[in-house]
Amino acid sequence: MSCGGDLLSDLPVDLLLRVLHLAPAKEAASTTALSRGWRSQPWRSSGAVNLETRVEAYDPYSHELEHETLFFSRRDAFVSTAEAALDAADVPVTRLTLRLEFVGCDDSVDTFLHRDRDDIYIDSDSDSERPPSPGRDVIAKLLSHRAARRVEELRLAAEKWHSPTDGYEITSRDEVLTISLVSLPSDNLRVLELTACKALVPLPPASAVVFRRLSSLRLRHCTARIDALQSLVDAAPDLAAIHLESVTIAQQNDPSMSKYYYSYGADPPSTETVRLRCPAATVLVLDRCNWKVKPRAWYHEDKPVVLTVEIDAPRLQRFRYKGILLPVSLSPPPPDLARADLHFVPHHDDENVNKHLSNQKRKSDGDPSRELDLVAFWRFLQSIPNARELKLRVTALEHIAILSKARRLELLPVLSNLHRLELHGVHRPKGRTAAVAIANLLRCCPALGDLLIDLTVAHHEPEYQHGEDAFLERKFQSGREKSICLLNSYSSSTLMTPSPEGIAEGANYEEVSEIPALSRPSFHCLQSSLTRVGLRFRLEEANCFGVKLIKFFAENAIVLQEMCIDAGNEKLGDHMACKVERWIADSSIKRKPGASNFVVLPLKGRIWKCKY
Repeated sequence: MSCGGDLLSDLPVDLLLRVLHLAPAKEAASTTALSRGWRSQPWRSSGAVNLETRVEAYDPYSHELEHETLFFSRRDAFVSTAEAALDAADVPVTRLTLRLEFVGCDDSVDTFLHRDRDDIYIDSDSDSERPPSPGRDVIAKLLSHRAARRVEELRLAAEKWHSPTDGYEITSRDEVLTISLVSLPSDNLRVLELTACKALVPLPPASAVVFRRLSSLRLRHCTARIDALQSLVDAAPDLAAIHLESVTIAQQNDPSMSKYYYSYGADPPSTETVRLRCPAATVLVLDRCNWKVKPRAWYHEDKPVVLTVEIDAPRLQRFRYKGILLPVSLSPPPPDLARADLHFVPHHDDENVNKHLSNQKRKSDGDPSRELDLVAFWRFLQSIPNARELKLRVTALEHIAILSKARRLELLPVLSNLHRLELHGVHRPKGRTAAVAIANLLRCCPALGDLLIDLTVAHHEPEYQHGEDAFLERKFQSGREKSICLLNSYSSSTLMTPSPEGIAEGANYEEVSEIPALSRPSFHCLQSSLTRVGLRFRLEEANCFGVKLIKFFAENAIVLQEMCIDAGNEKLGDHMACKVERWIADSSIKRKPGASNFVVLPLKGRIWKCKY
């Protein structure tokens, strides 16, 4: 904007309305004031109202009348301003956003939203607080406004605020909101997003509230009882997309949801089952959720409890799970599941998930919990037999390896429709047991056509776990130099093939050994369907596990058309191509007549991602 000009005034009205549709109410009003050419205020016709405010810290124990008066006057001013913004709307509000930034403890937000000045007093004898005023619920009051009755998209969020000088970013990990499902507009609501809710008040059993148009639900950093969550899902017959991110799901009779609960009482059963029904869901995301067990007496807190989670989603097409390995299953198996993304994090890696398991000793290979993990993993896969694409991330490939034939017959599923598999895993340097895990997966997938394996050696695992994205970025950035240095370190008489220009062409991989776990059995997919393989690993020696896998697939995948390799060095891929061709030629296994020419390519743009 120069010379006092207003570039916004030159924009078409339709575009302005779209821009203001995304702007907070206070910013939209400021923009309107700047645009002197507008005879009206377009934000009033945008159909969107975005309300934001900051809740200052409030201490009821301070007994400072001035501080108390200022706190409640700010609350009342916000409510008046919000109602004025809703009153000013020229068209029904279809998109409503309420975002609170709070300073200090979450009690300030609870007081701001649910209490009057007369409600806050301290009983010197009982140290108790009077319950919230029945008529005081700021969120319910705003949602009941006549202009908000036709809201289609509703977003309620609270975020803890830090001054820019603190060097921190705003975070939503503090749960402060209490949302009554009865107060939500139900007639036209299509999208509901809640962030930082400490409690969802469920619908009454005989409630007539029905969210007929609700199709998308997203909860972030919330706590919800299973009955409250289930009541919302049951009241939304067309709820197709459910996203739960860092949500603590408590059981219905969990008294720990009460503020004054003390954990005394009967010992719970050793096995507990939580069941969530999602009859209309086609997309389900469970990202670092904490499925709580029932509270136990303090003298039994260390007793292991096996928690099983059952998801009933018969129409599910896309499913993503990220969290610790629990006995989770889709029951019954959804027949039209197109894609599943399973990312299992270490039990100690995420403080948000199932803390009752994090204290158990899990480092020893003889730990019974390893057997629980093994069974839970393969039972999980048994519940998705119809999946067409599968992405797996596991902390240790050795932990999912089934070593005995009897256990394979018991646990291995048949994924007859699976066409594409992406496997990310950490393994020990020699890869012997990791190879068993890969063999187990190949047995499960008779129609597999596209396979990508991304390997991380165990001694890089701590770095991998504490910064996965940064580690993967660094994993290969200096790979070219390191690989060339590695190749140059071998004796030219045994491992090097110098070029006419005197540059090492690469290691001589004649001594690459077989992988026993993969060399003995035959796999149906290698004989008939596997046409494309991608391998990503860090080359640390010429006979490393990644190179062995290259040789194995080159010699045994009869219909293979394309192999993509990323060992940290693009030039190495060029040298590897001729080795792969030689392995094929020397192999006793003949490629099927009419098979396409075999090519070796760098692994770029080959990782498929699940989008939800």
